[in-house]
Amino acid sequence: MSQINECQEQLTAEEIGEFLTNMRKAINFPQHLFAEELGIRRSTYCNYEKGRYKPKDYQILLSSVRTLVKQKIKDGALSCVTVGSFG
Repeated sequence: MSQINECQEQLTAEEIGEFLTNMRKAINFPQHLFAEELGIRRSTYCNYEKGRYKPKDYQILLSSVRTLVKQKIKDGALSCVTVGSFG
């Protein structure tokens, strides 16, 4: 568990953005809907996805993204995706 936390602390804004983009595209969601599902403004989400800003509590955001994608898989939104590349 401590290795996961150490890894997360070293993630750059660009790496977080890439993860967010990949997860969103894996379930074929537009940015505005993905942001809405996560409870954040679209403009804020867009800045995260583009690697412009690193979310202050990004571990929580990444956890929420994994949970959302897993739920969409469970609901049958898609057949297969690897969830958890970062943690």
